[in-house]
Amino acid sequence: ETLEIYVPIAHRLQVGKLRSQLQDESFKYLKPAEFHRLHNFILTNFNTREPHLQEATNQIEELLKEQQVSLVETSYRIKSVYSLFNKAKRYHNNLEKIYDVIALRIIVDKMPDCYAAMGIVHSIYKPIKGRIKDYIARPKANGYRSLHTTVMLDNGDFLEIQFRTQEMHEEAE
Repeated sequence: ETLEIYVPIAHRLQVGKLRSQLQDESFKYLKPAEFHRLHNFILTNFNTREPHLQEATNQIEELLKEQQVSLVETSYRIKSVYSLFNKAKRYHNNLEKIYDVIALRIIVDKMPDCYAAMGIVHSIYKPIKGRIKDYIARPKANGYRSLHTTVMLDNGDFLEIQFRTQEMHEEAE
């Protein structure tokens, strides 16, 4: 009932956090074994990668400041369990092909800084072919705007990075 009625209502009202919470809570009861498997995958993924993520974040923040890009903040986004479940179905449950379990969000002051920040990141980390998405020039149907890229870190891990302004971030949230 929650997935069929209340989740679509939350989506329609553009209350993304509530929608995600309702999906995860429903999923936990509908498919408990699958929920716990994916939840543990997310936790393990984050815990093993966190030192490398922090190192990359520090390096990126330093370079953005050096290049005078108006950095507002950086933060991590961890994919919800239900969202990971749906994406895993598209990849035949091969979780290793999902690069955005964790994403670094870089919030900047102005829209041109999104592009400048991505260029700076690409100067130090190799972008993955076919993994650059420009939702600023071509917003999603729901109005979502952001730049996405997936890069390979020095240790071989993949990291999705999202670039957006504070306004874009508030709209997305």
